[in-house]
Amino acid sequence: MGKLTGISFIYYTPICVCNNHCIIKYRVFKKIAKRGKASTGYKLGFKLHLIINHLGEILAFKLTAANVDDRPP
Repeated sequence: MGKLTGISFIYYTPICVCNNHCIIKYRVFKKIAKRGKASTGYKLGFKLHLIINHLGEILAFKLTAANVDDRPP
């Protein structure tokens, strides 16, 4: 983990497990992955939330289901 430098950036990126048309057949992360809307449409998967400092070092991270709102985590 990086050091607190006073300047931090919050970033999130979707981690898609499968596309919308394959959700019915998909079974690997069936109980923990959820369907959420990304910029390219609905996907089944997760969201990776990162807090980094201005040097690019990771200060904190959290992995949530794709249907979780971006603000609270």
